Amino acid sequence: MNTLKLKRDYRATYSAEGGNIRIQISNPYKSIGMGTDGWQLIIEVDDKEVYNDWFTTKRHASIAGAEWVMNVMQHTYNLSK
Repeated sequence: MNTLKLKRDYRATYSAEGGNIRIQISNPYKSIGMGTDGWQLIIEVDDKEVYNDWFTTKRHASIAGAEWVMNVMQHTYNLSK
């Protein structure tokens, strides 16, 4: 299972950028001191939001983000698994 290699921006917020793609995983509730485990995955391409979903763990959000990237790469460059 692939996950994203993210860097911590600040409390409960992680991101990665490459080319025209920006990926952010954050828990807005933890960042303000609340204790909920809702992690939001946002993917932007050319500064336009193309994916936004919520997950119960940061790992699940990271796996979904990695799968999204791999699907786009396979579709764009006709790669086989």
